[in-house]
Amino acid sequence: MLNKLVIIISLSTIYLNAANIGVIATGEKNGTYIKIGKDISSIFKKYNVKLDVERSEGSLDNLRRLVGADKQYESNWAIVQADTLKYYKYKYYKKTKQYINTKVKTILPLYNEALHIFSKKGKTIKFETDTVLTVGVKSKKSGGYVTSKVISNLYGVEFNFIYSDFETAQEYLQKGVIDIFIDVTAKPNKSYKNLHNIDFVVLPKNKMMDRNYQQILFSKEDYPWIEKDSFGYSCPSILITNLVDKKYDKKVNFFIEAILQNSNELKSRGDNKWKEVFEKLKLSHKRFNYHPQVIQSISSYKAE
Repeated sequence: MLNKLVIIISLSTIYLNAANIGVIATGEKNGTYIKIGKDISSIFKKYNVKLDVERSEGSLDNLRRLVGADKQYESNWAIVQADTLKYYKYKYYKKTKQYINTKVKTILPLYNEALHIFSKKGKTIKFETDTVLTVGVKSKKSGGYVTSKVISNLYGVEFNFIYSDFETAQEYLQKGVIDIFIDVTAKPNKSYKNLHNIDFVVLPKNKMMDRNYQQILFSKEDYPWIEKDSFGYSCPSILITNLVDKKYDKKVNFFIEAILQNSNELKSRGDNKWKEVFEKLKLSHKRFNYHPQVIQSISSYKAE
């Protein structure tokens, strides 16, 4: 009890003169990103610290907000796909000749998101021989769009994009308006539970895909409607910030410590993906460019 009291006092002391920690950019209204953001915001309320949770169109949208490219919606924190951050780093340097690593740092590695690639049931998609495909994604500002661009490049297949929600995309698949629909999201996704007219598209083996993504299994436990288990790919999601100046160190320290010290509450009351976050929490990905304030916290974290 005494230890818990000391923790609460120390965290509250950090925020004696800073009751608002800023804005976190998340994702669509029913997605996992926004649930994660709301869980964090709820934890911070225990210390009278306010974190505003904002919806967005996804990872690419979040990065634009974080670096100030979208003046209408600016954020201090964001959840993004790791491949989208890598893609944006290249694009940002090409445009500005500046390295985004100096502007954006990783706060916390989260969970893996699955590359969901759907086609009409019975339709044959051959990445080895097809030269052009019409591809549905939710938004040009989403991480799914970026992942689709990566797939297009690695397999040498031209993608023509159509943007729509998944309900509309299902109609497009059945009518042949689009060949495939791509979404990068946590599995199992409730929106994809009963898709009896849909098949998963299995990507052929590709050395560069294996280097940039992790293999996963789509099982009947995930989606009972699939006829057999199949292998796919996944991409890590991460929580990042633009508060890199040393004057914000206390804010960053509070952010990570409040999450870690409330891990049990997040696992028991928050989104189910928190269990995966804390189960696998370690500083194993050097490419994530961690904020100096979080390295010691994460390295010393012990799962309870």
